[in-house]
This record gives sequence, structure tokens and C-alpha cells, in this order.
Amino acid sequence: MGERQSQWTCVGTSEQLLGPQSWFVYEAQQRSLVIARDPQGALGAFVNACAHRGTRLCRGAGAGRLRCPYHGWVYETDGRLLGASRAKGLPASFRLEDHGLAPVQLEALGSFLFAADAPRQSLREALGPLAADLIELSADLGPARSCVSEELPQSAGEALAEALAVLATRGAAPSRSSPAGHGAGGASAPLPRGLAPLLRLGTGRAPRARLESWLVSPSLLVVRAWTSTRVTTFAPIGPERSLRITRRYAPGARSALADRLLADRLLGWTLGPRKR
Repeated sequence: MGERQSQWTCVGTSEQLLGPQSWFVYEAQQRSLVIARDPQGALGAFVNACAHRGTRLCRGAGAGRLRCPYHGWVYETDGRLLGASRAKGLPASFRLEDHGLAPVQLEALGSFLFAADAPRQSLREALGPLAADLIELSADLGPARSCVSEELPQSAGEALAEALAVLATRGAAPSRSSPAGHGAGGASAPLPRGLAPLLRLGTGRAPRARLESWLVSPSLLVVRAWTSTRVTTFAPIGPERSLRITRRYAPGARSALADRLLADRLLGWTLGPRKR
């Protein structure tokens, strides 16, 4: 289901998979993948299509085995076919082990998950110095404090360019320092008056007075400021349409008020005013 991709694409974070047999679906134009943990907790990715008739298996996120809604074929979250209904119509040579889900290469850098069909180079080679940055950034993640999914009337490239333009006004846009367009950037980000004591009270630690950003072209933008980190992915879902998913992480946040104030301030600093 969908075109094969040789470029590494960020499909989410491991925090979206809470335990063994948990899964979520990554959607992009002409592309649907199941990202899952097997019964032992190992990560894997598969084309979201039944091996029988190519029917889409699932949507959203969940836990447990995957069942095709068409003929009821059942798959384990490691991609193995466990059961095939209507066996009388299958050839005598049919074997369950020959009809698992089509695998897609998946690699993790810290908490960040990337998928590709036939990558021309390893993920670490493709990202260069940013690979170590993403591993270090993973320490600031954990359960997401919020998740906002928005369909935008523009291409994924245009949506990403708009977010980068907002960062440029703060002097913190990532510099595209690699041939693939990846990069990192940073600038001073003074705390709004009155917010610093609230953040110290709410999180128990001193906030950073710096705004930093990391770009993994063309699908991932990470912004860290004060005591919060925003992870935004961009995916094409149609002609001049894209899906922007932003997850916000604030480890150790104890005050709902401070956390809400931080969320509102950081949204404006990183993505600009939300379109209504």
C-alpha cells in the first residue's frame, strides 16, 4: 500500500508505544504503516495492508493482535500471520509463515523512530551529527503532555517552511548544514516576566533561557525552550494538503497552571499563531 521510500522519514516516537503488542498507524499520502512492539517489546514496522487482499488493517492506535476487517485474518504485532479464515478456498500449499505482513525497515535514535523501505545509507550516516543530538534530546521526552493534530491546506514542505520562518524571526532557525537539508540552530530566549518563578515552582528546575531547534528534513522539527520540548512531524496527505502533528513534552511538570502557561507561550514561539 503506497510508494516505496528510500529516504528515512520520522514516523513518531517510542513513547507512543506503551508496552508489548501496542501499535499506532503512520499515515502519509499513498503510504500507511503500522509501527508496533511485538509480544517481547521489540520495535517493528509493516505496511498497513493484509497479505490476502491488501485491505487496510487498522487506523489510529491500539494494543493487541491485528485483525483484517475483510476476511478476519489475524496477525501478531511482529508481522506473523496467526490465522487465516476461509481456509477451504486456499491452495493446499498455503502456509501461514509465508504470508506475514510486508516489513519496512525501522530504526530508533533514542526515542525517535524512522522508517524507510530501501535506504541508501544507514540512519546514523544520513543524519550525521544530528544523530547524537536526537539521542540527547530523548532524555527530555517521556509521556506527552499534549498532542495536537492539524490538517493544513498546504504541502508538507510549505508547512515546514512556515514553521522555520517563525523560528527565523527568533533568530533560532536551524541552519541547513548537510546536503540533505538537516540542521540545528539556537538563540537566546528570555523568559517572559513573571513566568520564571512559576516554571521553577511547577517543574522543580531552572528553565533554560535559550531556544534551540533541530531539523531532520523533510519530516521532523524539534524545538526546545525553557522547560519544554516540542516534537512536530509533517506528512503529505494529498495534493496541497498536509498533516502536522505536534507533541509537547515537559518532564517533571507538577503545576497545571505553569504547564498551561508554558504551552501557550511556547506555541507562539515555535509555530506562530494558530490558524482558526
